[in-house]
Amino acid sequence: MLILKVFVGRYSHSQNIENRLLFLENIALSLRKGDFSIEHIKNLWNVLVKKSVTEVERSAFLKWVLKYKTSSNGKIKNYIFSDALLKSFFNDILCESSQTENFKIFNPDIFSCYEKIFEILNEKEENIEVVKNGFKVLKFQNLIGYDVLWSILLNCPNDKVLRDVKNLIVNINLKVPADEKLIVWQIFIEKWVESFQISSKSSNPNLSGHVISLLNLFIVQLDGRKYLHKDGPVAETVNLVIADKKSKLE
Repeated sequence: MLILKVFVGRYSHSQNIENRLLFLENIALSLRKGDFSIEHIKNLWNVLVKKSVTEVERSAFLKWVLKYKTSSNGKIKNYIFSDALLKSFFNDILCESSQTENFKIFNPDIFSCYEKIFEILNEKEENIEVVKNGFKVLKFQNLIGYDVLWSILLNCPNDKVLRDVKNLIVNINLKVPADEKLIVWQIFIEKWVESFQISSKSSNPNLSGHVISLLNLFIVQLDGRKYLHKDGPVAETVNLVIADKKSKLE
Protein backbone atom coordinates (compact mmCIF):
# COMPACT_ATOMS: atom_id res chain seq x y z
CA MET A 1 0.00 0.00 0.00
CA LEU A 2 1.34 3.44 -1.02
CA ILE A 3 1.54 5.89 1.87
CA LEU A 4 1.86 9.55 0.95
CA LYS A 5 3.39 11.91 3.48
CA VAL A 6 3.69 15.65 3.49
CA PHE A 7 6.85 17.44 4.61
CA VAL A 8 7.16 17.52 8.39
CA GLY A 9 9.57 19.46 10.56
CA ARG A 10 9.93 22.75 12.33
CA TYR A 11 7.44 24.50 10.03
CA SER A 12 3.99 23.33 8.98
CA HIS A 13 3.27 21.94 5.52
CA SER A 14 1.39 25.09 4.53
CA GLN A 15 4.28 27.31 5.68
CA ASN A 16 6.75 25.28 3.65
CA ILE A 17 4.62 25.51 0.52
CA GLU A 18 4.03 29.25 0.92
CA ASN A 19 7.73 29.96 1.59
CA ARG A 20 8.79 28.08 -1.54
CA LEU A 21 6.20 29.85 -3.66
CA LEU A 22 7.35 33.18 -2.24
CA PHE A 23 10.90 32.27 -3.22
CA LEU A 24 9.76 31.49 -6.77
CA GLU A 25 7.76 34.72 -6.82
CA ASN A 26 10.87 36.73 -6.01
CA ILE A 27 12.76 34.93 -8.79
CA ALA A 28 9.92 35.57 -11.26
CA LEU A 29 9.88 39.28 -10.43
CA SER A 30 13.64 39.67 -10.67
CA LEU A 31 14.38 37.73 -13.86
CA ARG A 32 14.59 39.23 -17.32
CA LYS A 33 11.34 39.16 -19.25
CA GLY A 34 10.70 35.69 -20.67
CA ASP A 35 13.08 33.80 -18.38
CA PHE A 36 10.23 32.43 -16.27
CA SER A 37 8.53 30.18 -18.82
CA ILE A 38 5.36 28.15 -19.23
CA GLU A 39 7.45 24.99 -18.82
CA HIS A 40 8.29 26.08 -15.28
CA ILE A 41 4.60 26.62 -14.59
CA LYS A 42 3.69 23.23 -16.08
CA ASN A 43 6.15 21.59 -13.70
CA LEU A 44 4.58 23.39 -10.74
CA TRP A 45 1.09 22.49 -11.96
CA ASN A 46 2.05 18.85 -12.27
CA VAL A 47 3.51 18.66 -8.76
CA LEU A 48 1.19 20.97 -6.83
CA VAL A 49 -2.11 20.32 -8.57
CA LYS A 50 -2.21 17.11 -10.60
CA LYS A 51 -0.12 15.15 -8.10
CA SER A 52 -1.04 17.10 -4.98
CA VAL A 53 -1.06 15.15 -1.73
CA THR A 54 -3.35 17.59 0.08
CA GLU A 55 -5.58 20.55 -0.74
CA VAL A 56 -3.00 22.81 0.93
CA GLU A 57 -0.50 22.89 -1.92
CA ARG A 58 -3.20 22.97 -4.59
CA SER A 59 -4.98 25.92 -3.02
CA ALA A 60 -1.70 27.76 -2.33
CA PHE A 61 -0.59 27.41 -5.96
CA LEU A 62 -3.90 28.63 -7.39
CA LYS A 63 -3.84 31.69 -5.12
CA TRP A 64 -0.18 32.31 -5.98
CA VAL A 65 -0.93 32.36 -9.72
CA LEU A 66 -3.31 35.27 -9.16
CA LYS A 67 -1.08 37.30 -6.83
CA TYR A 68 -0.44 40.91 -7.77
CA LYS A 69 0.94 44.15 -6.43
CA THR A 70 -1.01 47.36 -6.81
CA SER A 71 0.64 50.42 -8.32
CA SER A 72 1.24 53.50 -6.17
CA ASN A 73 -1.90 55.18 -7.50
CA GLY A 74 -3.93 52.03 -6.74
CA LYS A 75 -5.27 51.72 -10.29
CA ILE A 76 -2.96 49.11 -11.86
CA LYS A 77 -2.54 45.49 -10.78
CA ASN A 78 0.90 44.07 -11.54
CA TYR A 79 0.62 40.27 -11.53
CA ILE A 80 3.66 38.13 -10.78
CA PHE A 81 3.12 36.54 -14.21
CA SER A 82 3.62 38.65 -17.30
CA ASP A 83 0.55 39.09 -19.52
CA ALA A 84 1.99 36.58 -21.99
CA LEU A 85 2.73 34.00 -19.30
CA LEU A 86 -0.70 34.38 -17.68
CA LYS A 87 -2.31 33.87 -21.10
CA SER A 88 -0.12 30.79 -21.71
CA PHE A 89 -1.07 29.37 -18.32
CA PHE A 90 -4.73 29.84 -19.18
CA ASN A 91 -4.56 28.45 -22.73
CA ASP A 92 -1.91 25.74 -22.33
CA ILE A 93 -2.90 24.43 -18.90
CA LEU A 94 -6.39 25.42 -17.71
CA CYS A 95 -7.92 25.11 -21.20
CA GLU A 96 -5.87 22.07 -22.22
CA SER A 97 -7.54 18.68 -21.76
CA SER A 98 -4.23 16.81 -21.48
CA GLN A 99 -3.20 19.00 -18.53
CA THR A 100 -6.54 18.63 -16.73
CA GLU A 101 -7.33 14.96 -17.42
CA ASN A 102 -10.03 16.09 -19.83
CA PHE A 103 -11.25 18.60 -17.21
CA LYS A 104 -11.99 15.84 -14.70
CA ILE A 105 -9.63 17.31 -12.08
CA PHE A 106 -11.52 20.60 -12.09
CA ASN A 107 -12.79 21.41 -8.61
CA PRO A 108 -14.31 24.70 -7.35
CA ASP A 109 -10.86 26.17 -6.60
CA ILE A 110 -9.50 25.38 -10.07
CA PHE A 111 -12.62 26.72 -11.78
CA SER A 112 -12.53 29.85 -9.64
CA CYS A 113 -8.96 30.42 -10.88
CA TYR A 114 -10.13 29.77 -14.45
CA GLU A 115 -13.00 32.25 -14.09
CA LYS A 116 -10.80 35.00 -12.66
CA ILE A 117 -8.16 34.65 -15.40
CA PHE A 118 -10.94 34.48 -18.02
CA GLU A 119 -12.05 37.90 -16.79
CA ILE A 120 -8.50 39.32 -16.55
CA LEU A 121 -7.48 38.28 -20.06
CA ASN A 122 -10.70 39.26 -21.77
CA GLU A 123 -10.71 42.64 -20.07
CA LYS A 124 -7.13 43.27 -21.23
CA GLU A 125 -8.12 42.29 -24.78
CA GLU A 126 -11.17 44.59 -24.50
CA ASN A 127 -13.52 41.67 -25.16
CA ILE A 128 -15.44 42.48 -21.98
CA GLU A 129 -15.98 45.53 -19.80
CA VAL A 130 -15.86 44.86 -16.07
CA VAL A 131 -18.66 46.64 -14.22
CA LYS A 132 -19.76 46.77 -10.59
CA ASN A 133 -21.80 43.56 -10.60
CA GLY A 134 -19.92 41.53 -13.20
CA PHE A 135 -19.07 42.31 -16.81
CA LYS A 136 -20.55 43.22 -20.18
CA VAL A 137 -19.49 41.37 -23.33
CA LEU A 138 -18.12 43.68 -26.02
CA LYS A 139 -16.65 41.23 -28.57
CA PHE A 140 -18.23 37.79 -28.19
CA GLN A 141 -16.41 36.26 -31.16
CA ASN A 142 -13.03 37.16 -29.64
CA LEU A 143 -13.66 35.80 -26.15
CA ILE A 144 -10.72 33.79 -24.81
CA GLY A 145 -11.75 30.49 -23.23
CA TYR A 146 -15.49 30.50 -23.98
CA ASP A 147 -15.61 27.28 -26.03
CA VAL A 148 -13.74 25.42 -23.29
CA LEU A 149 -16.69 25.99 -20.95
CA TRP A 150 -18.72 23.56 -23.04
CA SER A 151 -15.98 20.93 -22.73
CA ILE A 152 -15.94 21.40 -18.95
CA LEU A 153 -19.73 21.00 -18.91
CA LEU A 154 -19.48 17.66 -20.73
CA ASN A 155 -16.54 16.20 -18.83
CA CYS A 156 -16.23 17.59 -15.31
CA PRO A 157 -17.86 15.37 -12.61
CA ASN A 158 -17.98 18.07 -9.90
CA ASP A 159 -21.55 19.32 -9.34
CA LYS A 160 -20.44 22.67 -7.88
CA VAL A 161 -18.20 23.33 -10.89
CA LEU A 162 -20.99 22.36 -13.28
CA ARG A 163 -23.35 24.80 -11.59
CA ASP A 164 -20.79 27.60 -11.91
CA VAL A 165 -20.04 26.68 -15.54
CA LYS A 166 -23.71 26.86 -16.48
CA ASN A 167 -24.08 30.22 -14.77
CA LEU A 168 -21.06 31.62 -16.61
CA ILE A 169 -22.21 30.34 -20.02
CA VAL A 170 -25.65 31.88 -19.52
CA ASN A 171 -24.27 35.15 -18.16
CA ILE A 172 -21.97 35.53 -21.16
CA ASN A 173 -24.80 34.93 -23.62
CA LEU A 174 -27.18 37.35 -21.92
CA LYS A 175 -24.63 40.17 -21.65
CA VAL A 176 -23.77 40.55 -25.33
CA PRO A 177 -24.58 43.78 -27.20
CA ALA A 178 -28.19 44.01 -28.36
CA ASP A 179 -27.25 44.02 -32.05
CA GLU A 180 -25.32 40.73 -31.65
CA LYS A 181 -27.92 38.76 -29.70
CA LEU A 182 -29.44 37.00 -32.72
CA ILE A 183 -26.07 35.64 -33.89
CA VAL A 184 -24.78 34.82 -30.40
CA TRP A 185 -27.95 33.03 -29.32
CA GLN A 186 -27.98 31.05 -32.56
CA ILE A 187 -24.46 29.88 -31.70
CA PHE A 188 -25.66 29.02 -28.19
CA ILE A 189 -28.51 26.86 -29.52
CA GLU A 190 -26.18 25.09 -31.95
CA LYS A 191 -23.68 24.38 -29.18
CA TRP A 192 -26.46 23.21 -26.90
CA VAL A 193 -27.87 20.79 -29.50
CA GLU A 194 -24.39 19.42 -30.15
CA SER A 195 -23.81 19.00 -26.41
CA PHE A 196 -27.18 17.31 -25.89
CA GLN A 197 -26.46 14.83 -28.67
CA ILE A 198 -23.13 13.99 -27.02
CA SER A 199 -24.75 13.67 -23.60
CA SER A 200 -27.47 11.35 -24.90
CA LYS A 201 -24.79 8.87 -26.00
CA SER A 202 -22.78 9.16 -22.79
CA SER A 203 -22.55 6.40 -20.17
CA ASN A 204 -22.96 9.10 -17.52
CA PRO A 205 -26.67 9.03 -16.58
CA ASN A 206 -26.54 12.57 -15.15
CA LEU A 207 -24.96 14.32 -18.11
CA SER A 208 -28.14 14.87 -20.13
CA GLY A 209 -29.77 16.38 -17.05
CA HIS A 210 -26.95 18.90 -16.70
CA VAL A 211 -27.18 19.87 -20.36
CA ILE A 212 -30.97 20.23 -20.15
CA SER A 213 -30.68 22.34 -17.00
CA LEU A 214 -28.35 24.70 -18.90
CA LEU A 215 -31.10 25.38 -21.43
CA ASN A 216 -33.60 25.77 -18.61
CA LEU A 217 -31.34 28.30 -16.88
CA PHE A 218 -30.92 30.25 -20.12
CA ILE A 219 -34.69 30.41 -20.68
CA VAL A 220 -35.42 31.32 -17.06
CA GLN A 221 -32.87 34.15 -17.11
CA LEU A 222 -34.14 35.32 -20.48
CA ASP A 223 -37.87 34.99 -19.91
CA GLY A 224 -38.27 34.78 -16.13
CA ARG A 225 -40.39 31.60 -16.14
CA LYS A 226 -39.47 27.98 -15.42
CA TYR A 227 -40.36 25.64 -18.26
CA LEU A 228 -38.36 22.53 -17.41
CA HIS A 229 -38.52 20.90 -14.01
CA LYS A 230 -35.64 18.82 -12.69
CA ASP A 231 -37.98 16.36 -10.94
CA GLY A 232 -41.05 15.84 -13.00
CA PRO A 233 -42.51 16.31 -16.49
CA VAL A 234 -42.05 19.28 -18.74
CA ALA A 235 -44.61 21.88 -17.69
CA GLU A 236 -45.11 23.34 -21.15
CA THR A 237 -44.06 22.80 -24.72
CA VAL A 238 -41.28 25.25 -25.47
CA ASN A 239 -40.89 26.88 -28.87
CA LEU A 240 -37.63 28.77 -28.68
CA VAL A 241 -37.58 31.53 -31.28
CA ILE A 242 -34.70 33.95 -31.67
CA ALA A 243 -35.66 36.70 -34.08
CA ASP A 244 -35.08 40.20 -35.30
CA LYS A 245 -37.03 42.30 -37.79
CA LYS A 246 -35.48 40.62 -40.84
CA SER A 247 -35.08 36.97 -39.88
CA LYS A 248 -35.78 34.41 -37.21
CA LEU A 249 -34.30 31.17 -35.92
CA GLU A 250 -36.54 28.36 -34.60
